[in-house]
Amino acid sequence: MKIKSSIYALVSQLILVQTFFANDVLRSDEDEVLQRTQVYDRGTWTIAYVPEATSGEQAPHGNSFHILQPNNTYLLLKEKPQTQYCFIVSHRSDQYANEPSYLGVASFSVLSDNTNPKRPLLMFRSTGWFKSGRFLEKRASIPSIIPPGRFFDAHATPIDLKERELRQIHSWHASYSKGENNHSWLDHDLWDLRERLENVITDNNFDVNWQNTRLDAMLIRFKFTEKRDSVKPPRFCIASQNRTLSIIMVLSPYIAQSLRFIVSYGDY
Repeated sequence: MKIKSSIYALVSQLILVQTFFANDVLRSDEDEVLQRTQVYDRGTWTIAYVPEATSGEQAPHGNSFHILQPNNTYLLLKEKPQTQYCFIVSHRSDQYANEPSYLGVASFSVLSDNTNPKRPLLMFRSTGWFKSGRFLEKRASIPSIIPPGRFFDAHATPIDLKERELRQIHSWHASYSKGENNHSWLDHDLWDLRERLENVITDNNFDVNWQNTRLDAMLIRFKFTEKRDSVKPPRFCIASQNRTLSIIMVLSPYIAQSLRFIVSYGDY
């Protein structure tokens, strides 16, 4: 009976997602590997979902890894009830080995009806960054009343930033290694994502009320490696609470074009 209920829930979820999107919806385990070395072997920037991980610390140590291909729509499968969905990104590179760098992750989520968040933006920054030459040991999480669309517009035309918005956004940006030449604000145009998101929404015939959305903007510092079994890949997690669907953009000055995934949430 439990198996039948799980299958019914999965099928129902797939039907639900397919009604939202014109593209085919894939189960996240379409391309499953059992070791993180197999993720790294696929090349730099390969992204894998880790179904049993519920925190960034757990993500590199998963028992399986679901490799996701850009521009696809996925139903993320899980093995147990969880509110965090976590991913790792391959940082193996002979060309850039041991160089510091960073990822930007924009997770734009459509929320369940009548959520209407008061703080629709969360700016997260991992450990290891620098401010005015000072090493930042702690993570930063900055909730904000700035709506997602305004956040994108502010990065496109920063001259239009209000003083309050400027302080908040600049308090989030930082240097991923010593020296202002490595400051993430220098790449602010990477966060000009409104048009790309609107194109995704339009192409999939999905009616989005921008007031009922949430953006998780993440700055994740890391070092490239030559190792095949590194336990310190860049990783990130998305909370599923009130989220119906998420459009994930992964960007970096080292990536020629941002990577895009559309995800929904399910279980086995």
